[in-house]
Amino acid sequence: MGRRAAEWLIQQTAERGAPIEVAYDYEADFELLAAAIHNAGLWDQVSLVVRPVNIDRLIGTIEGELALEAAFGELRARRLFRHHALADAIALREAYMAVARALSRRAPRT
Repeated sequence: MGRRAAEWLIQQTAERGAPIEVAYDYEADFELLAAAIHNAGLWDQVSLVVRPVNIDRLIGTIEGELALEAAFGELRARRLFRHHALADAIALREAYMAVARALSRRAPRT
């Protein structure tokens, strides 16, 4: 698993031409991913191209909460529920994007 995850992360970075963010909402999740990649002997390569981002604090914002709940509502139709890895990943991405959009609207224009 660690090797496949590392190869995928490295490929994603190569396709984008820049390091990528790996978002998580629970510290142990990223620690387990890093440990698996480290055990595969690829952590030195991956650590250069991945930026871990703890988005737990975003979920508590109004924009994040609304996006999270809307995403989980839509995912229920696909029979994907909260705490399913794919459902959580999709919902957390939606929350992150909603907060990022809200912050960019609030940023002072120069």
